[in-house]
Formats: sequence, structure tokens, C-alpha cells
Amino acid sequence: MYNPHHLDDLFAVLAPPYDVISRQEREVYYQRHEHNIVRLIYGRDEPGDTPEDNRYTRAAGYLQTWLQRGVLIRDAQPAMYLCAEEYRLPDGTTRERHGLIALCRLEPYERGIVLPHEETSSLPKRMLFDLRSAVEANLSQIFSLYEDETGRLREIVAAQCQRPADLSFRDAEEMWHRVWRIGEVTVLQEIQRLMHDRWAIIADGHHRYETCLEYQQLMRHATPGWTGQEWFNFAMLYLTEIHDAGLTILPTHRLLRGLAAPLVAQLPERLCGACQVEALPFPCQTERQRHMQSLMQEMRRRGESRHVIGLYTGGDTFWLLTYDGSPSGIPAGVPGPAGGRQILDVSLLHEILLEKVLGMNLQEEDILFTQDETTAIDLVARQNYQVAFLLNPTRVEQIVQYAMAGRRMPRKSTYFYPKLLTGIVMHKEVSDADYSG
Repeated sequence: MYNPHHLDDLFAVLAPPYDVISRQEREVYYQRHEHNIVRLIYGRDEPGDTPEDNRYTRAAGYLQTWLQRGVLIRDAQPAMYLCAEEYRLPDGTTRERHGLIALCRLEPYERGIVLPHEETSSLPKRMLFDLRSAVEANLSQIFSLYEDETGRLREIVAAQCQRPADLSFRDAEEMWHRVWRIGEVTVLQEIQRLMHDRWAIIADGHHRYETCLEYQQLMRHATPGWTGQEWFNFAMLYLTEIHDAGLTILPTHRLLRGLAAPLVAQLPERLCGACQVEALPFPCQTERQRHMQSLMQEMRRRGESRHVIGLYTGGDTFWLLTYDGSPSGIPAGVPGPAGGRQILDVSLLHEILLEKVLGMNLQEEDILFTQDETTAIDLVARQNYQVAFLLNPTRVEQIVQYAMAGRRMPRKSTYFYPKLLTGIVMHKEVSDADYSG
């Protein structure tokens, strides 16, 4: 952990996960503090980089130097770390999410213990593999979900939250973070016992987990006589119960451009054969944000029982698309309640409406993704993009059903909010020789 005696402000050295940091934002974190975690998880490429000197080897050097100088310190005893994040949603409501940071044994997906729910791509895993090989550490947590049918784990979490937090700070967005160190042996043993036979679904961090599995295989081949207790057999997870009141999944809206103008103009008409299309008046700019909140609430209300997608192509009309299931080739989905099928709105949008009905063959790079519906509408209104498709958020029960059925959702199907801060806790096997003095 970061040594509080070296810091006036813990938040100055923390950062979001690497995959939500742009290059411009990376520079902000570089300037924020000389020991900011971004130097480890998403370092700069430099002119003249070589296999022996690059951002991954520099990350390893920073980590070793910070240990030697006491910037990072080792917890004296084994522990788990309970985190609480109190945050505000765009509609002004406040929630608090709880997560337990612990080392979890790496399990191949086929064993059905740790389950994925989303597709991955190869490039991020190559980068993460090179970083893990260089630093030999778990630098960030993999956000995962579990179910507590008995309620006993919830009781333990509630009891820990009654005592003063070991860490407490607010970030730049006024989110309140608290961390409790759990070191009592009896409590740790009970948590281990209660979690022993449970599954965990990866919410955020599929690339990191799959990189850990790949690295584990490499290290096992290179380590004759491995026991299973070596550090590379574990990943650091942030575990949240699926019924936690603070668990929030935001929708990821789609914006398109580069389309023929006649196609854009005809979209509502062309979608009539597949959907019930309802035109709703859209007010002037001064009233738009308030009206958008009402529209999204209506989408969510209708979306509880039907597939509803919003469409905006500019001007003073917003369209609600209610899918009636008429075209053939409906996505297979997974088994749902009462023998039905659980089908995702995002799959309907891409596989039916865009590909089959409209004949589009879009790649991910052709689409802008955003969780903010106001931003989506404004970009179309200003003609930066031609079309906005607004989605309801994927529900946690859909994620569980897909994961249990061994199915993967399309990428960008879920956005868990807020993102975890990186740097509160790291895991590296160190000894006294790693420290100076």
C-alpha cells in the first residue's frame, strides 16, 4: 500500500483502470504526482524504446524503487480489505457500493467457478501480459460478483462498516471512499469458509483475468515443482454481492456517423416493420436535459417487460422503438425465467435492427460509445454524429443468466459504475531485501 507518511493526499497517487484512461488523461495523472500509479499500469511509450527499456520495464523499475524508498509499504500481516464507495448518479441520487479485496485462486473458466460474461480482444491481453511479466505483481483488482444466499457475508460486511475506516478520502468528483483492513484471523477464516464453494462472475476486468491465466501457465511450465501457492496462481479480486444496493450498471449508448443522408432520414420508417415506432416531440435546448430524464425513465419503465430502444436523428423528434419480435433470426439468447429466453437489447440492436433490417455491417471503430444520454443527444444535435441509439442498462440477473449458461455478451454490453480506483491495494511478494534500511 502507499505509505501515508509520504503523502499529503492519497487520491493524488491513484487512478482509474488503465482501459478508461485516454492519452490526454494519462498526462494529467503523470503531472498530478511523481508516484501516481499510472506510471505502473499505463506508462508512456518513449522514443527509442527497446525490448530492454520500455514502458513495462520502467514500470518494474518504478515499483522496485518505490519499495526501496518506502513510498510503498507491505502490510505486516495477511489481510483482506473492505471498500465502500459512496457516489452520486446523474439523476442526483446517492448510493454506496461495498466490495471485498482479496486474493482468489485462479480457476480456468471451464471449471465453472470463475465465470466470464463478456467477449474480449487480443491486443489488450498482449499489453497486460507484458506488464505482468515485467512487474511480477497484481497491480489492480478484477471487479467480480458473487451471491450470498445465507446473508452471513452481508452481516460480516455490515459489522466491519460499524468501526472507523482505516482509510477515508474524497476524490475529484466528491465520491467518498472508505477502506477497512480485515486482519482478525477468525473473521478471515469465516470469510474463506463462506466463499469456498461459491462462484464469481467477472464484472469488469476480463482481459486482466485471462492474462493472469495465460501467465500462470507460462510460469508453471517454467517452475518445476510448483506447489500452487506461488503468487502467479492468484488474482486480486474486488468482490461485490449481486444484491448489493450500491451495485450500478449504466447503459452504453451507440452513436453512428458516415451514413448516407437518405438512410438516416428513412430510419424510423424502415424500422417500422420490425418495431413499434412511436414519435415523441423533443423540446428546445433549454428544456432538453429535463425532458431527457423523463424519456429515459419512461424507457426504463417500459423496458421492464419489453425491449425498448431510443432513436434520435436530430431535429425536434425523438423515437421510441419497441421490438415486437417479427423478423426471423432473432438472437438465441439464454434460458430465462419461466422457461422463456433472456435476450439482450444490445444484441437486438446490432444483430437484428442494424444488420438484418438496415443491412449495416458496422465495426466497433465505426461507433462512439457513451454512458451519458445527454452527451449522445447533443453530439447528434450539433451534427458531430448522425444517429444516436439509446439503450436501457443490462440487468444483473441477465449477466448471471448469461454467465451460468456459458454464453458471452457482446463487448460494451455492461458498464459498471463507478470504476474502481487503482492503487489502494496492490499485491507483490516482497521480502526485507526489497526495502532499504
